[in-house]
Amino acid sequence: YFYQLAFVCAIILTLRPMLEVHESWRKRLRGTLSHTSLEVYCNQVKRCIEIALDCLISNRQERPTIQDIVSSLNETETMIGDRG
Repeated sequence: YFYQLAFVCAIILTLRPMLEVHESWRKRLRGTLSHTSLEVYCNQVKRCIEIALDCLISNRQERPTIQDIVSSLNETETMIGDRG
């Protein structure tokens, strides 16, 4: 399931390169958040993009496990709680 989700994300990223996706989110959030919160949320978006790309690794054994993904997402939530 995660491989298929990552594949869909990759298609989207192929159509809109990572930097463009990241900048699009930055623009959306810029008007509603303080500078510090903006940077924290943008880092979270960037990490989600990285996770999606990691899930596309062709060798299944090298892809992140669900535990790795959840842990990484929890880390980004902690960043938001600390600085957001």
